[in-house]
Amino acid sequence: MNSTQKGTYAELVVAMKAAEKGYFVGMMPQGCPYDMVVDTGSGPLRVQVKYSQAKNDICKVKLNPTGQLRNNTIYSKDNVDIIALFEVNTNQIAWIKIEDFNEVDTASLRLTKPKNNQLKGVTMFTDFLDW
Repeated sequence: MNSTQKGTYAELVVAMKAAEKGYFVGMMPQGCPYDMVVDTGSGPLRVQVKYSQAKNDICKVKLNPTGQLRNNTIYSKDNVDIIALFEVNTNQIAWIKIEDFNEVDTASLRLTKPKNNQLKGVTMFTDFLDW
């Protein structure tokens, strides 16, 4: 799959999982700073979906880059509430509140605990599965 196909696939997976949870989902047109709106019952959330394939057990996603992204979009709390990070190998979705990573350009989430059991300074993917 090319990057556009991967993005579309991730969006469909996230939309399906949200619908399975009973949430309302609205897809947005190309060029919008977020991919969908999801209403969990507490009001609508602007959701940007990202496809990820972990490398060395780590998923990375750019959240608030200092440079410009395609469509001049910078992901910040001004235009996105949630980053839904779909990890293709595990078929899991991390539901990342943009405000939790306000000062970080890139979030790195580990799929498994480090072999040395060091957890200080480690962000686990499993900490973001509850949505």
